[in-house]
Amino acid sequence: MSSTKKIAFGFGMLVNTIILFFLTFWLMSLPWLAGDEKLMIWATSLVKLANRDTPQSDRFALINTSSDLQLIDQYDEFGFPVGNQAISDRSKIAALLSIAADGKEKADFIFLDILFENESPDDDSLRVSLNKFPNHILSYHLDDDNLSLLPIFDNANIGLSDYITGSAFDGVYKYQLIYLDSLKLSPLKIYENLHSVNAEKFGPFVNLGEFTTLNNFIINYRVLQKDIKDQEAGFNPINIGELLLLPDTDVQDFLANKIVVVGDFRAHDFHETIFEVTAGPLILVNVLLSLE
Repeated sequence: MSSTKKIAFGFGMLVNTIILFFLTFWLMSLPWLAGDEKLMIWATSLVKLANRDTPQSDRFALINTSSDLQLIDQYDEFGFPVGNQAISDRSKIAALLSIAADGKEKADFIFLDILFENESPDDDSLRVSLNKFPNHILSYHLDDDNLSLLPIFDNANIGLSDYITGSAFDGVYKYQLIYLDSLKLSPLKIYENLHSVNAEKFGPFVNLGEFTTLNNFIINYRVLQKDIKDQEAGFNPINIGELLLLPDTDVQDFLANKIVVVGDFRAHDFHETIFEVTAGPLILVNVLLSLE
């Protein structure tokens, strides 16, 4: 092969590499999956699964709320009562936060993956408890018009807990850390707090101080749904009502120096992922672990 042909061949390879490089970032930035992209995500995730590094279970305290509910009034669009709706028992959430705040060794962080869109009789006590333990995040979501459905607690720290879903594949495959250039997702805000950094988005990237990552990335699932069903794995969630039956000192010991995740691990908040149907709070835990 002549030197001219070698140069032309090398230049063609360089152009092809650059095109594929930018095509990858473009595909990752899309809010849906291309036809072959799911296969690519599945293949790369399978390699990660085969070499899965399960985190230490004693770093997390998973608390389930789906067995402890309370009824509140439900109203129609005109404000007339039309029945009741079930929500997580806010009196028990308030008690948990209050006990955590009084402990000698406190939880590292408490993440409440619970919607607080409607009022309840226990909101005043929960508001006081939120003030007592400021190291927390409450979830909120966006409606179909990208308007924020904010919690009723103005004094609370909040984080967006939505995720990218594909039109053809309704599941959690990609995850976006900062949405609409300014709305930070809950796992990112927890990471910022735990590591004392301020995430900043530029283009398709997010700078996290010591390193930079893609804003849209594939979640590395280090804790699976089957792990929280396995009593020996150490990730089995405890019902909040059962936990509060213990003496306050035992509850504080259970929460001490841990990332506490409170939400529905067993009943309704489930989503399709690349491997299995997984509880929403557990997906967010895996996003945090992916960042770390």
